[in-house]
Amino acid sequence: MPGKEKPKRREVPFIEILKQSAKIIWENKYLLWFGFLIALGSPGSLNYSGGDNRLEEKGGAAVRFFEAHQGIVLAAFIIVFAIGIILFLISLVGRAGLIKSVNLIATKKKS
Repeated sequence: MPGKEKPKRREVPFIEILKQSAKIIWENKYLLWFGFLIALGSPGSLNYSGGDNRLEEKGGAAVRFFEAHQGIVLAAFIIVFAIGIILFLISLVGRAGLIKSVNLIATKKKS
């Protein structure tokens, strides 16, 4: 239609945002600790490529190991699960602290 114009797209000032965030971090270095706490609880990525066709053989060995050592496997699972929960909670505290601190800095209040 000749009478309709497309709305103009707003440009996001990425460089200005990065400059402002770098300035905030430089002036408040304790924010890096919150970032570290967040990184502790963040799940990593694990990629495994089973290149060989002996997967059934390896799976059978794993099943036999689990059957022979049920107590150890269960204890290890519980320990790993508990550590995961603790790291998740630490990450959650780090996230909350970072958000609260940056909000106080942005509103020019004491953090």
